[in-house]
Amino acid sequence: MCSVEGCSDKALCKGLCQKHYARIRRTGSVDLSRKSPEERFWCAVEKTESCWLWRNALHSAGYGKLGIGGRGGKQVYAHRFSYEMHFGAIEEGLIVRHKCDNPRCVNPDHLELGTQRDNVDDMMGRGRNNPRRGKNHPKGALAHCKRGHEFTPENTYTRSNGTRACKQCRAIRDKRNRDA
Repeated sequence: MCSVEGCSDKALCKGLCQKHYARIRRTGSVDLSRKSPEERFWCAVEKTESCWLWRNALHSAGYGKLGIGGRGGKQVYAHRFSYEMHFGAIEEGLIVRHKCDNPRCVNPDHLELGTQRDNVDDMMGRGRNNPRRGKNHPKGALAHCKRGHEFTPENTYTRSNGTRACKQCRAIRDKRNRDA
């Protein structure tokens, strides 16, 4: 029997079952209890003079992520979790906005509720709209595609991400895929 109180599994090594032996090797403790989301939140926060920076997993846009549903379970944005922990539930149709423009910040003093329209207005007013689209993109002023076709209005289309693409190259690619 495993030497951990309450465990009736067969002991395999050093008086421990496989589960407890693996746990002690991995973490140094046989305690199988999982920390609460609040405890894990505070372990991932680095308080600076102004912002509280999220130090764990990040979304591709730079916002912190916190798992709240166990392995493979639900993940939430850390700034939303912080807001709800400090101020309560977020009403339907509202989002949590950063006053400090730092997506890693979870300081409740830097968070406020608003609509998506408010968020877009802030973004435009603060000059955070993506300046790397269209002609402002480093490749936006190119006159030719990478295969040498000229970017003319007749030969150019705009992808959903805002970049230009060559219609001739697309036709060549489509033909190659049809023939394959």
